[in-house]
Amino acid sequence: MAHLLPTRDRTDAPATTRARLRIIALIDCETSADAFMRWLDERRGESPDTVVLLAVLPKPDEVRSRGILSGKVRAILIERGHRRVEDLARHLEAAGLAHEERVEIADEAEAVVRIAREKRADLIVLVARPVGSMRRCLSELGILGAHGTVARVADLAAAPVLVLRRGVH
Repeated sequence: MAHLLPTRDRTDAPATTRARLRIIALIDCETSADAFMRWLDERRGESPDTVVLLAVLPKPDEVRSRGILSGKVRAILIERGHRRVEDLARHLEAAGLAHEERVEIADEAEAVVRIAREKRADLIVLVARPVGSMRRCLSELGILGAHGTVARVADLAAAPVLVLRRGVH
């Protein structure tokens, strides 16, 4: 259940002025795009001013990305990233929401935090990946900590982090 949006203490602003809301959304697959789209649709009156749709792809293996093919590998990865966000970008465009598509080839958590800082984001929206039963059991026993992208972003980011569960919010 995700109903948290950042609040602002704007005592100097007139009551009719609404603070700008800049959101960074990590889109790692079609399911996360759908979850983010549903979350936005449920909040029509609270629409953000700007949304950065971020697709982050892991750096390719050094052996495959060296030399003559490195440019080709990078181009393929960037195209794959744009395909991840294109449906959601069309949805935002149809809704009249300002957005930017961004594709990075980097570590997910580091890219999200860096871009949130760069864009001065007010909110970071991530969609949690399903956790397997073994990982859940080890986490509950305290043997395994939370080391995934969501935990790392929440630990490193200055902006609030909203985590949506796939298919539920």
